[in-house]
Amino acid sequence: MGYEMRATRKQIAVGVAALVAASCCFAQRIDPDIGRRIAAIQAIDNHAHPVLAPPLDASDKEFDALPVSSLEPQSDPVALRPDFALLGAAWKALYGFEIPPPLDAQGLKRLNGARDKVARQQGERFPVWVLEQARIGTMLANRVAMGRGVEPPQFRWVPYIDALLFPLDNTGMAAVSPDRREFFALENIVRSRYLKEAALSATPSTLDQYLKQVVTPTLERHKLGGAVAEKYEVAYLRSFDFSDPARADVEQIYARWVGGGQPDPAGYKLLQDFLFRFIAIECGRLGLAVHLHALGGFGSYYSINGGNPLLLEPLFNGPAICARRTSSCCMAGGPLCARSALCCRSRTCMRTFLPNHSP
Repeated sequence: MGYEMRATRKQIAVGVAALVAASCCFAQRIDPDIGRRIAAIQAIDNHAHPVLAPPLDASDKEFDALPVSSLEPQSDPVALRPDFALLGAAWKALYGFEIPPPLDAQGLKRLNGARDKVARQQGERFPVWVLEQARIGTMLANRVAMGRGVEPPQFRWVPYIDALLFPLDNTGMAAVSPDRREFFALENIVRSRYLKEAALSATPSTLDQYLKQVVTPTLERHKLGGAVAEKYEVAYLRSFDFSDPARADVEQIYARWVGGGQPDPAGYKLLQDFLFRFIAIECGRLGLAVHLHALGGFGSYYSINGGNPLLLEPLFNGPAICARRTSSCCMAGGPLCARSALCCRSRTCMRTFLPNHSP
């Protein structure tokens, strides 16, 4: 019996070796034309925050409606830490810089010098040049506005729409945490921008006027400006628990508080719920996808439970949104809560799980 077992093991070993050899031979017989075609395929980066070309990159603040640089200290994702091993390969490929991470102050100065040299050589094409080195054909640029060097066809615009969900006094919501205090101040700036673009100096006095004079025109301007989707970072501001309130009810809530004062939290939530659905339907009409930051997030107060995509299932499968064929995509978060998100069955929702924000 011992001989039979040894013989069987030998036969298995020989079989495995034959399979490995066969697979190697097969790998060496890739059709050259197919190989060239595969090598020519460029990637699509469906979620990034590119900055403008130099020298505007130094002062660019519109790469995110809610930049996290001002938040309290936190534990950064591995890929954003200064000792992330793959950073060295990227530095070498882009700038010919060969000092491995982590860098001390002198090393960081030398890296910035190498980067600045390449940026000066490339000029306005620097952002496009970076995409070419990474073999990225198209990048969806999550930005408040596009600008120098970040333009079609390589960069496609995904503006932010969260600010229009919160047209009333947000003092109460901002008081929930230090992070939200920072975020709502930034949302107020974006909303003021949208009001100015609508030739308004104040929020309209009725919900109907707000929808017709601010919300819909903003979406239409974004579409005319080349937008392919609207981006929500609402998970940083409240949960995905969007109900389906009657318009008559939220019209009263809007009229009661638009003139000032902190709105009743429960009533204000209903208004936000209505506006979220209205914007989603309008996006479907205009052919704009809806992108949502979901699952994990930056900061010390982010609610993972509140950003669970399962909370969006009634919204995605609602008859109004399905009728408009609004395409939705849940972005970021990585494998965290992925099982729950994959259970969110919808005819309109695609699910994309990225490990982190693109730096």
